[in-house]
Amino acid sequence: NKVKDIQDIITKNEIKAAYTGTTAEKTENGKIFGYVTISDIDLGYYLVVETGVPSGYVASKPFFISVPRINKESGSHWEYEFTVEPKNEKVPPIDKTANTDTAGVGDDVTYTLTGPSVPIYDDSYDKSTLKYIITDTMSEGLTFEKETSDITVESVEADGMRSTLEETRDYAYNFSNQTLTISLTGEKVTAQAGKQIVVTYKAKINEKAVVGSVGNDNTVVLEYTNKPGSSITSQDNKKVYSFKIQVNKKNQSDEPLAGAIFDLYRDEACTDCVVQGISDPDGIIDFGTIKAGTYYLKELAAPDGYTLLTSPIKVEIYDANRDEDTYEIEYKVNNDATGIDIGDNGIVSIDVVNHSGFSLPS
Repeated sequence: NKVKDIQDIITKNEIKAAYTGTTAEKTENGKIFGYVTISDIDLGYYLVVETGVPSGYVASKPFFISVPRINKESGSHWEYEFTVEPKNEKVPPIDKTANTDTAGVGDDVTYTLTGPSVPIYDDSYDKSTLKYIITDTMSEGLTFEKETSDITVESVEADGMRSTLEETRDYAYNFSNQTLTISLTGEKVTAQAGKQIVVTYKAKINEKAVVGSVGNDNTVVLEYTNKPGSSITSQDNKKVYSFKIQVNKKNQSDEPLAGAIFDLYRDEACTDCVVQGISDPDGIIDFGTIKAGTYYLKELAAPDGYTLLTSPIKVEIYDANRDEDTYEIEYKVNNDATGIDIGDNGIVSIDVVNHSGFSLPS
């Protein structure tokens, strides 16, 4: 309580520190330590406050020291040089995952935001100023509606025990301008001390989804109090990728053919139809935004004077050695031996040729 009282006086009166030291790196026995050395100081009684905090940590508790001090081991003499070892609480970064890496228009994507354990703050902190705020910004290609998103906010204890938190009682909720905010402030923070905060929700891919290597980005930021009167942020993001299949309908002379009708199916038996398309004057059929997977193109009607394709066209879109930070997508047509790089625009472009037909005598 005395530490807090003095800190309040320091803040209100803008009292400057008598001495300031900056951390320097030192290696001992193969381990790296951070040392702050403050030399040639006057005798007296001091309050030591950590004012700069390493990224991902919460400030150590402020403490008093006496210069000199009585030797701790023997208690028989004064020490004029000594080492103190304040400890920082580590706060891991926030983590964001999705239940899929690719999605098409109308697909639901389930996102999980896993925040680190809420720091345990000592009495030097003004509890009313504490904050633990998760802000999740979605791209324009995602539609979020509270009524249908199945949003849940949970606290997870060290032993894995989960509890569902209630809006208003345990946290504040807000969604505007494609940004979801879950806020714990003041006593709501201390009530969850030592527990992880996990947010889960669904968002639907819409017609504004970006196709190709740019992806549909979704970024989460955690802001938390890391020292009295100050806060720090950490962030993570997750991209979900979308694609298109485009048919270029041509004749044997490489001229575009309009009026061809194709259905795009998910199954080889051609019963699960995704969408139907008709070739435009340029011979192009755009089937809209889809996720990776295996599809079948079946021609239902050929342009006048041309023969119908005898069998569906198989198209496979799949990952090729891709990780979180690398976009490597390939596709195959009718089980080609070697996959083709889909390209940054995310479009699988397929030339489909119709041969001119003939009429039997009546």
